[in-house]
Amino acid sequence: MASLHGTPKRVRQVGMVCAGSGITPILQVLRGVFVETDNNDTDVWVLDVNRDFDDILCKEELDELSLAHGSRFSLRYSLTGKSIPKGWDQSIGRLNSKMTKEYLPSPSPDGLICMCGPPAMERIAKDHLVNMGWDTSQIVVF
Repeated sequence: MASLHGTPKRVRQVGMVCAGSGITPILQVLRGVFVETDNNDTDVWVLDVNRDFDDILCKEELDELSLAHGSRFSLRYSLTGKSIPKGWDQSIGRLNSKMTKEYLPSPSPDGLICMCGPPAMERIAKDHLVNMGWDTSQIVVF
C-alpha cells in the first residue's frame, strides 16, 4: 500500500523514468519495493537514460535487482552520446514516445509513474505518458 497525494493507494505497477543522477530517488523506490518489504506483487519498469555508458550511476545494483527480480522488473537503458559501446544491446537516443510505450507499463488504475531527471526530459516524458493515457495524478516527479 502506498500513499499518493495523501490518499492510500494499492500500487501494482510502477513505471520509472530517470536520467543521470535522477536514478537516486528511483533507486530508493526500487529498494522499497524489492528489498525493504515483503511486497511480492508489484511489477516495476525502469527506463534509465544517460549520455554515455560510464555515466550510468548504480548500474551494478540495478542489474543485480533486475536479475534477482526479473519476472517483476523490466530494466532498459538508453544512451544519447556519440560513443556507444560495441555490442550495446539497449536503446540509443533521447526519450521518445516509442520508448515510453515499449519500456513502461500501460496505464492502469493500480499504476504509478515516477520520474526524476532534467526538467526538459521530465516535460517530454510527461507529455508522452499523458498521450499514452496516464492521468497526471498518477505521475510523480521527484
